[in-house]
Amino acid sequence: MSYDMQDNLVFSKGAAQNTDTATIQAMIPGCVSVDAAMEAADRNGVDYIATLRKGARIFIDAKTRRRGCSKYWRKMADGRHEPEVALEKWSVLPGGKYAKSDGKVGWTLCEQKQTDLILYTFDHEDCRDVFLFPFQLLRIAFKKNIEQWYRTCKVDVQDSGSWQSEAVFVPVTLVFIAIRDISQATVIQSVNGAVELQYKFNY
Repeated sequence: MSYDMQDNLVFSKGAAQNTDTATIQAMIPGCVSVDAAMEAADRNGVDYIATLRKGARIFIDAKTRRRGCSKYWRKMADGRHEPEVALEKWSVLPGGKYAKSDGKVGWTLCEQKQTDLILYTFDHEDCRDVFLFPFQLLRIAFKKNIEQWYRTCKVDVQDSGSWQSEAVFVPVTLVFIAIRDISQATVIQSVNGAVELQYKFNY
């Protein structure tokens, strides 16, 4: 399945912005203001800057899904559909429809991204829950689970008109579990002084 990226971008910069600032301020204790990022910061994956009482600034990237996305979500045992979040592997898909010779890594794997938090929101007809993830932990969790999630979750391509991007849609419960699992490890000291980590779950 393919999506029109420009249509989604217009939506995220318009309707979503009306509620994102209030949502961010409500979710972050001590937050006194939330401002839309300047264009240069926006190009680096920062949509909003939240400022705390003592002056600390938090850089936030907001991701919003259009109405109707819940029809693609998996049904849980209780009959409800669990929200899914898009995790991007390729910002520019190598090869593909436009035969791009060089790909560009997706935002979820980007080691240059200056974002602190990722805010996921949905149209209220689909889901009234909002999710706030720490970016670096999300990046690490995605890196460690990407092969499994590509095998078990839905993968889709977005079309910008001149390039394609690719993302996998992962149920939020799996994302929370993955972040928990990579947040704790046992340090093993090897004989040559190098440090190795042992996780509860193998990757």
